[in-house]
Amino acid sequence: MKSYLSFKTIILYLLIISPTYAISPQYRIVDLGKDSATVSVSDNGLILELIDSYFALRTPNGTIENLNALWGVSFAPEAPIALGVNNAGTVLGEILLQSFIDDFSFFVFHTFIGEKDSFIDLNNLTDPQTMGSLVLSTSPRKMNNQGQVVGIYNLFVPANVIAQISSTHLRKGFIGNAQGITDISTVLPLGDNHVSSIVINDKGQFAGTFFPNTIETNEQINATTQLFISNPTDSTKIVLLPISDIVSESKVIGVDDLNNQGQIIGTIVNTSDNQMATSFIGDIQSGITLLAPPLNSKGMTLDGINDLGQIVGSFQLESTDNPDQGPITRAFLRNANGQTYDLNNLITGENSYTIQNAVGVDNSGQIAANGTDSNGNLHALLLLPISSDSECITSNPSFMESADTGGKFIPNNTNSIPILSTFQVDNQANLNAGLEMLTPHLMEDQGLISQNPATNQIPDCS
Repeated sequence: MKSYLSFKTIILYLLIISPTYAISPQYRIVDLGKDSATVSVSDNGLILELIDSYFALRTPNGTIENLNALWGVSFAPEAPIALGVNNAGTVLGEILLQSFIDDFSFFVFHTFIGEKDSFIDLNNLTDPQTMGSLVLSTSPRKMNNQGQVVGIYNLFVPANVIAQISSTHLRKGFIGNAQGITDISTVLPLGDNHVSSIVINDKGQFAGTFFPNTIETNEQINATTQLFISNPTDSTKIVLLPISDIVSESKVIGVDDLNNQGQIIGTIVNTSDNQMATSFIGDIQSGITLLAPPLNSKGMTLDGINDLGQIVGSFQLESTDNPDQGPITRAFLRNANGQTYDLNNLITGENSYTIQNAVGVDNSGQIAANGTDSNGNLHALLLLPISSDSECITSNPSFMESADTGGKFIPNNTNSIPILSTFQVDNQANLNAGLEMLTPHLMEDQGLISQNPATNQIPDCS
């Protein structure tokens, strides 16, 4: 009886711990084309690509639309640069245009929204009451599936007219949609603070960084930048996530993405000793966790997080074969369990590509990436998960971070969201007016496009 119980105990033990030693996630690689690159992927698998000399939108059934042709623009110095796409196929981007003030001519960026039958320059639709009359440059950061856009705007102009502009309006955040944009302070309690990064999710929750408008030097910016997440049910309240407990020196922080679970990813740079950038993941409940970089790497770049908590991006390694050629870039996947993999080691079947970076991951786990073939040609790639459990962990991956040992900060009073009274929006009428102006332009969610047996169909590996 004793031996039977021991054997049964061993079996139960193995069953309990087996997920930890399961096979690592596997992917099938799909070549989307030579001399092309993926730019972004929507939550439902629409892929934004740069093909040769034009931007294109690829649907899950393989249909490709030439966006430059649809918008009636050519690829030139003043051509649009597509940056992201949402589930409805609406594209967010920026365009470099020539501007004039008196006798001075210079180029500034404009934010645009592109749809199949329209190309909307949002710089022409700014709200003068909240953003002033001299908005010249805007830089988009994120668009959600409701068509809401957030970004940064400024009023940088030639030196001879800079004195005419209040320094409190040099770098601010904006929010808007296809009908126009307005200052982010109409919906967030940020006052006159400068906004250095801003993102939004489908629930209308915000995250970003800001610093006081009285700051003049980079050193002061580094020391005073604050990281925040808005209350998911009330954007007039924000929660600060201090990082001084885990990065005590001066720092620069920025938010790269925010998923619908309220998880943010971003970067911290310790500027006191020129250390490499440190990536982090965080949320209101758990605070900030630093992500330990891959072994022997020169740091990580985070490019996206999906609603499953999967993060993709790239990291750099020194070349062991030819140290003079500089760092080698490789794509990675970090799963929701906190384990990180080199995507090059997760491809099943024949693979003649080196996957250099992953630009995004959709909510089905498909990864949009870029890589090179044996001749050094650039290829747009799609990685299709073929494992029944893409979240399983391997006990012996090619490289793996050790449980995010970089450090962790947990805010106090996690049972209730702290309210910062100094950042309350006092003018409720102004807030209501801003919210009314920013009523999202409702667009029919196209959802996943059904597969068909076309020759250019992307395989369904679900």
